[in-house]
Amino acid sequence: MKSIKNTPLPMNYQYFTKLFLYVFIFVLPICLIGDFKKMNIDWMLIPVSFIISFVFSVMNKVGEINENPFENNISDIPMTALCNTIERDLKEALGEPFPEKLEAKNGYLF
Repeated sequence: MKSIKNTPLPMNYQYFTKLFLYVFIFVLPICLIGDFKKMNIDWMLIPVSFIISFVFSVMNKVGEINENPFENNISDIPMTALCNTIERDLKEALGEPFPEKLEAKNGYLF
């Protein structure tokens, strides 16, 4: 039986991405406050920090969603339908009977 102590843990890169994002969001207003005070618009610090943080958070979420594009989720590449189309085209060219074309379910093609 294998020892659990010697088994390497899988590296979860999403953990580090979120950690760096949260550090960035926390440090951003601290870094901007000096420049905003020099320009006499220190009241704009909160909205500008919020907008910049929001953009980076959305970019992180888009990266999470697109991380595994072949898992047959709604936002993924429809590999089953692509393979079905290729199979149908090849069998039709060879004169063999080909399977039915896959139809969309609830507006989504998997």
